[in-house]
Parts: sequence; C-alpha cells; structure tokens
Amino acid sequence: MTTGRPSLYSGELVTIICDKIANGQSLRSICNEKDMPTVSTIMRWLNNKPEFCQQYTRAREMQADSFFDEAVEIIHGEFKDNIEVQAAKLKLDAIKWTAGKLAPKKYGEYKQIDANVNTIKKLEDMTEDELTAFVGQK
Repeated sequence: MTTGRPSLYSGELVTIICDKIANGQSLRSICNEKDMPTVSTIMRWLNNKPEFCQQYTRAREMQADSFFDEAVEIIHGEFKDNIEVQAAKLKLDAIKWTAGKLAPKKYGEYKQIDANVNTIKKLEDMTEDELTAFVGQK
C-alpha cells in the first residue's frame, strides 16, 4: 500500500501544461493556477516520466516560436514617446535572449560551425603555394 497524496499526473493535464508553455506562459505562472501541480512536482515528472519530458521539451521549443511572434508584434507596434520605445527595446532584448536560450539553433546569436577533421588534416599537409592557391579559390 502506498501512502501520500495521489498524483495529479494524467495525459490531459500534461497536454494542458505543455499547450500553455508553447503559447508563451511561464511554468511558474501555470503552477500558480488553481488545480495545477507545483513546480517541484513538474520537475519530478520531468525526471521520472520520459513521455512527459519529451512533450515538455517540444513545448519549450515551440515557446521560442511564440516569443518570436511576440517580438514581431512589438516591432510593428506604434509608440507614443521615447519611454515606450525604450520599454519596447528592453522587452525585445529579453524576448531575444529567452528565445535564444530555448532554441539556440534557431534563435541563438552564434551559429555552430561543423569542421571536417579530414579537411583540416589535408590543409596541414599542403605547401605554402598549395595553401595560397586553395584559399584563393571561392
């Protein structure tokens, strides 16, 4: 016999949580809603339930898209004064940073460069004239 509170975990609740995250809502604000699990419960589910972890990870990636859409709306907004412009810049910076962390390959500032080790070794074996000719090629 197990003791303790019964788990709230269900496929329906997982879908609700992940939909809210994908639409840009924070986990903390979701967990503050009535009939929602606590943040620590969600963290436990992420560690113990692979299917939830997979759906949650996808929702976070989609959240980056939601933040990008929000940024586009801000860019197209109309501002009455410099204070509104500065507030929009601050918000855009926060959105850009968050989207870059949630989906670095898509929204990150740095692009990954894949180097072919064989090509590097071949370059090391070239003479200075061969290297000059190679670099001159486009």
